[in-house]
Amino acid sequence: TLPQGVTVFLGASTARSSETPVYLASTTETITRFEAVSVTGNGAAHSDVYTVVRNGVATTMTFTVTNGSTGSTTSNQVSLAAGDRVSIRVATDAATAAEDVLAQLTISRAT
Repeated sequence: TLPQGVTVFLGASTARSSETPVYLASTTETITRFEAVSVTGNGAAHSDVYTVVRNGVATTMTFTVTNGSTGSTTSNQVSLAAGDRVSIRVATDAATAAEDVLAQLTISRAT
């Protein structure tokens, strides 16, 4: 279950209050798609905001899930360099009911 009314970072099996890198870039790459799904939706009139964080700084690759359980974006793709750390931040609604969240990044290597 996502905690309510706070900002958390998604990890391998839990949400944490501190930044938790989920990916370390090994070369020049680009995050081309960002999506999330939860087993239980966040509930009527509730919005949770998902954001890609690079090296501790929020990017503009973000989306909002309102009244649902899925969201995604291909806008504002994020360029990565070798060694960049990527985290996923979620700002939750004060009454979100979202549970068992799975987030996925699609990452393409530069050619």
